[in-house]
Amino acid sequence: MPIQQAAPVYSVISIPLQKKSRILSTPERHYRVLAKYSNTPSARSKQTNGILGPVHLKSVNVDVEYVGLLQVGTPPQEFKVDFDTGSSDIWIPSKNCERCGDHPTFMQSDSSTFKPFSNGTETSANTNNTASSTSSSSNDKDKSTIMKSTWTLQYGDGSAVQGVKGYDNLSVGNMTAKNQLFGLANKVSAQFANDPELDGIFGLGFPKLSLMGTKKSFVENLKDQGMIKNAIASFYLGSSDQGGQLLIGGTNSSLYQGNFTYLDVTSDRYWEVPFNGIKVGDRTIMSGGGGTSVGANGSTTAIIDTGTTLIVVPPSMSQSIHMAIPGAEYNNTFGWQVPCVQNLQQSNSSNSQYSNDIIFRLGGHEFPIPYSDLIREKTNPNNSTLCYSGIAEAPIPMIIMGDTFLRSYYSVFDYDNKRVGLSRSK
Repeated sequence: MPIQQAAPVYSVISIPLQKKSRILSTPERHYRVLAKYSNTPSARSKQTNGILGPVHLKSVNVDVEYVGLLQVGTPPQEFKVDFDTGSSDIWIPSKNCERCGDHPTFMQSDSSTFKPFSNGTETSANTNNTASSTSSSSNDKDKSTIMKSTWTLQYGDGSAVQGVKGYDNLSVGNMTAKNQLFGLANKVSAQFANDPELDGIFGLGFPKLSLMGTKKSFVENLKDQGMIKNAIASFYLGSSDQGGQLLIGGTNSSLYQGNFTYLDVTSDRYWEVPFNGIKVGDRTIMSGGGGTSVGANGSTTAIIDTGTTLIVVPPSMSQSIHMAIPGAEYNNTFGWQVPCVQNLQQSNSSNSQYSNDIIFRLGGHEFPIPYSDLIREKTNPNNSTLCYSGIAEAPIPMIIMGDTFLRSYYSVFDYDNKRVGLSRSK
């Protein structure tokens, strides 16, 4: 497949981003996005000059998440991770994880390149960091060191991912970032522990969003270490059994059509872009604000997030969208439901709006997605006519453009120019 090259390629390998399927995944992912955004700031080498070989993404749980392979350490230990532009920290289970189920755990003693995090500095992998109990002053010093070496991601349900930090060589595809800061989880919430396809999270947001104190993202470190010329990551998120692809350092022209529309980010934390409203077909149902997140310049914004399954909007916006869709219903148990695909195929399209696109205006440009992309799994075995909607509502001050939106667009996350590029997927 053709690769648009930013620099000469000396080695290219393909690793999948895979999808998984499991029923009743939509409420679980709605719940997870609430947890994920509950602690937002407003609330809380050898030079190759290459492009990373395509990383194939596996689709999981009815396009719920796309996971690919990460290798950590020397020799490499392998983990399945969610490549997430909505967060900025990388973490995997450690050997000390208390309830990680059957997930593989990182054995730091087996890696010759691992260095523990100690007092904000990189230390030898064999350094003994055991706290001393000989004096109060040494206890205070060790307590300070431990606090700086630990991290916690707190979720809205009170559960959390907790662990310590370290440095090691992290490899994705045929590219390795040396001495990359990452987290070793000692405790994980049940949502992660019970997910058989996902071992950890690979954050691709800006460093300012990092809760671990990451100074540079994995992609930026690759550029600094001479592995790529351009600090960009591009995604293709396929539907059905197609899986997807992550490419670092370039774009894959066989997976998109036309030119990219680039949107400047409003703040280099999230990949956050201006939001200007929504249309259903030719009907404008909301323009601009609506009580949503605002960027540094006071404009309404939306976050482009590969690590979130759904499109998540404030309740008033969700209601406006679904009221414009014939047959959509709200249920206190199931949330918003829309007519399933099989029923749409039997409907008279000339007398319905089911064939209309849902159009999101971002940065002054229109980005339509087909109504069919909103259809998820059935909500209730006693009701065969309605399925979960791919647009969910949440009382959070932001709009999240997740995979329901991104399946329609090849996306480019450009660290160098602080912008997001979108082009229609093939």
